[in-house]
Amino acid sequence: SPPSSGAQMSSASLDALEARIAAKSKEEDKNRSRGSSKAPSYEARLTRKLNKDRPQNRSHSQGSAETFEERYKRKAGEGSVNPSPPSSGAQMSSASLDALEARI
Repeated sequence: SPPSSGAQMSSASLDALEARIAAKSKEEDKNRSRGSSKAPSYEARLTRKLNKDRPQNRSHSQGSAETFEERYKRKAGEGSVNPSPPSSGAQMSSASLDALEARI
């Protein structure tokens, strides 16, 4: 049987919707390809950040600890970290860490 006028109207609406989606996708693809040459990729930004934070000429574990301490001191100087004296819980944690380091 031939489609009813409601089905024809629905088909026309779907065709219009598909055309709008295709146009929008084409525009986004164009913008993406234009913008990709300007901005570095996520992987490139991540690699650059990791290389910037990686200490040179040090063992990995030693360098990581020193880098953390340097960042902590800088943030404490900026006022974004409050260097308060350690609580008894923190002292116990420090003792546990010392014991762990001794085992390693």
